[in-house]
Amino acid sequence: MSDDKFIMFGFDDERSKDLADVLGNKTCKKIIDYLSDIKEASEKDIADALSIPINTVEYNLNKLIKSGLVEKTKNFFWSVKGRKIDMFKLAKKHIIISPKSKRVDMVKLRAVLPVIFIAVAVIAMIGLIIYGNNLVKYAIPVNIPKTVTSSSDKVKQFNSINEIKDFIDKNTIQEQESNGFDMMRTGSISKSATNIAAPGAVAESSRGGAGSYSQTNVQVEGVDEADIVKNDDKYIYTLSGNTISIVNAYPAETMKKESEIIVNSASNIYVNKDKLIVFSNSYSYENYGDAKMASGSIDCYGRGCGGGYSRQLTNVFVYDIKDRKNPKLEQNYSFDGNYLDSRMIGDYIYVVSSKYIYQDYYDLPVYSINGMERSVPISDVYYFDHQDNNYVFDSISSINLNSMNVNTQVYLVGGTGTIYVSENNIFLTYLKQESYHDYVRGYADEIAIKVLPDNYKENIEKIMDSGDNPYNIANKIRTTIYDYSLNLKGEEKSNFDQKFKELSDKYEIDYKKKTEKTAIHKISIDKDKIKYKSAGDVPGHILNQFSMDEYKDNFRIATTTGEVWGGTSLNHLYILNSDLEIVGSVEDLAKGEKIYSARFIGDRAYIVTFKKVDPLFVIDVSNPKNPKVLGYLKIPGYSDYLHPYDENHVIGIGKEAVDASTEEVTGRNLDFAWYQGVKIALFDITDVEHPKEKAKFVIGDRGTDSPALSDHKAFLFDKEKGILALPINLVEIDRTKYKECTPEERNSPNAYNYCLMPTTYGQQTWQGLYVLNVSLDGISLRGRITHNDPYAGQKYNAAKDEPIGTERKDANGNIWTKFSNTNYGEWRGPVHYSSIRTDYDIDEFPGGINYYHYQDYTKQIQRSLYMDDILYTVSNSRIKANNLNTMGEINSLDLVYNQPVYYEGMIV
Repeated sequence: MSDDKFIMFGFDDERSKDLADVLGNKTCKKIIDYLSDIKEASEKDIADALSIPINTVEYNLNKLIKSGLVEKTKNFFWSVKGRKIDMFKLAKKHIIISPKSKRVDMVKLRAVLPVIFIAVAVIAMIGLIIYGNNLVKYAIPVNIPKTVTSSSDKVKQFNSINEIKDFIDKNTIQEQESNGFDMMRTGSISKSATNIAAPGAVAESSRGGAGSYSQTNVQVEGVDEADIVKNDDKYIYTLSGNTISIVNAYPAETMKKESEIIVNSASNIYVNKDKLIVFSNSYSYENYGDAKMASGSIDCYGRGCGGGYSRQLTNVFVYDIKDRKNPKLEQNYSFDGNYLDSRMIGDYIYVVSSKYIYQDYYDLPVYSINGMERSVPISDVYYFDHQDNNYVFDSISSINLNSMNVNTQVYLVGGTGTIYVSENNIFLTYLKQESYHDYVRGYADEIAIKVLPDNYKENIEKIMDSGDNPYNIANKIRTTIYDYSLNLKGEEKSNFDQKFKELSDKYEIDYKKKTEKTAIHKISIDKDKIKYKSAGDVPGHILNQFSMDEYKDNFRIATTTGEVWGGTSLNHLYILNSDLEIVGSVEDLAKGEKIYSARFIGDRAYIVTFKKVDPLFVIDVSNPKNPKVLGYLKIPGYSDYLHPYDENHVIGIGKEAVDASTEEVTGRNLDFAWYQGVKIALFDITDVEHPKEKAKFVIGDRGTDSPALSDHKAFLFDKEKGILALPINLVEIDRTKYKECTPEERNSPNAYNYCLMPTTYGQQTWQGLYVLNVSLDGISLRGRITHNDPYAGQKYNAAKDEPIGTERKDANGNIWTKFSNTNYGEWRGPVHYSSIRTDYDIDEFPGGINYYHYQDYTKQIQRSLYMDDILYTVSNSRIKANNLNTMGEINSLDLVYNQPVYYEGMIV
């Protein structure tokens, strides 16, 4: 039986060559990036957006479809000339490469995939109506998973396995297949992805270490977060693949590696004085009919107790590193479930793991210490009366790093996404689930019955009472409305369509605010004590951990409801008391936009939304019952991450943006902007009613990116030293190839060849670390550091300037020969290639003017840190030390990078 959620093949499979081809193709990557933002588009949409010839788009789309990365959607429309226009989207699939030629059992395959890949999809139904020559799209969501809560969210406890089974069977929301004009739309909760830089620490040891040194950029001072690089006043601890290297880094002139530790599937580390804590995941295959069931200790549930499931473990290894040259494993912990997140407060590690509940199998989580397994009593499993379609056992465990004692509590909740941790509490969050039937009932009452004539109401009620599944009911109601509209003419039709759109938009907004909710569970932590406190919920979904904050016993949270692409999105801020009851709010900010970053700093909240410009909202939250918007600033671009500079200034890092042209806005019926290079901005909030952008610095052109935009731990800032450092993947446009064009010139078929447009992508030219001077006087470049070597191969002229008969080699050594100067230039390859390449494609071959030199990814800088006036940069295979003032290189040390580990023939 096939499984359409996975693409699996071996190294010898022809498809592996297709996949390698597209992953190394710049145009394919542009199309993938575009579709990841747009969700679905036609060939012309892609060609227009990326300024690429449509035949090149068609050629590369075929490659992406063949490789399994892109697929046609069920949606299509007819052009004015009667041509069927297909739509394309990214395939929602996992790609598994097996070094073995034999097919891997799909049950085992599912077992190996971490729970993190189990995403909740939101399905939308697109109805298409053609009015003369105008195509109008109306979006009606078909399945929006949410949680129905009872009148009480009070925590309860189970008494037996049978009670757990009965509860899950009774409360699981059954998923149903949709049909009609459906398309997938992502709706998963993002794992926490951004945080605030900790101030530099002062060294207390007398072992010859630095007087001051930086620490991991964290959200809450005193609450450390696991990372791939840690340091103290003398040593750097870095995780590269499966190898943890301990490097004696200070003084830099004598930098050397002291030791290595190999840990399979290692993910993150902490350092606590003379202890090194390493996290990893491991997987094992368990039979349903194991010894427990055979012994009769529990009932045998699930597929006749045949088959099996994957047991996923979160492993925590504690090493004694008092002797850095000879680390010793002191303790080994394993917790049932996939690693979600962790924190370290003082001498205590708090681990959150999530155990997926497989169909008809309710094995309780266990944990082990040095291989000795211990069970969690059934009476210690807590739950809440709510429905869901993705139940998990969340375990919260505390590890005392002095006594090595462990305490664990387990909660049966919906699939947890982002967590927030203060010094006193852990807040678990997840998107609640609602029955789709309620949505359809409301759609019938608030739209269909109100927009259609009275004689249609009986028909609508018959459809609702038909007993059919809600997806078919929604399709039938939609078809009824559309058919009625198509039979109208002139002003009557125009008025009907306008009313239908207004009712639809209002219903979407109102419904999302009522039912799209984030559930919050508050669990107090005090050393080894873990205690459940309260539960609550707020409308909307959160972006990341920076969307949340605890301050003076109040919990603050920023959310978005609705969808940007449908124009129904709204943004909100809620303040909850210690019992997680909403006591104050600011709602309905920036309609049609969504939150790109949020930050709570004392009595103020800062929220950035984006669709066209960067509205930075400044909100007074000093009075929890009456938060107020003090002012806002609208500037081009947006900020992905906000970081405090001082009491009246905030740093934002994100993207610069350029407004879409009048022609683009008119043609797409959208008001939007094209993002450009990475932007660092300093916002002045001294006058809260009129915040302003005091300074900005833009790096690169469209396509430039930084890991710091999605991972706050890659961000280094120190106010006293006046530096801000972040890794950059630099993309630059060769402006000698382009000119500023008139609107008429931009509309020409080959405008992309010579017109400089907001959609013009540059070429990746560099990867490394940008070090900036940041002060109230402005932002400037101090210097750049890279671990990569430049391209040393032969370079060629532009393919369009080459004469017929010119030969070029592709990355695989195949020879292509130019035979025509028409249709953007035509090149023919070997006999087994039936397709033709254009000049644009040839320019991306090795040595071509658009060739991207694939720099060694193991040398891409991931983190930076300082000890006194020495700046250290860390990649997977190298550490460099530079003078922080002059930026001159002092020393360099190569590291060992181990490739990923294989499990049961699969790369993980």
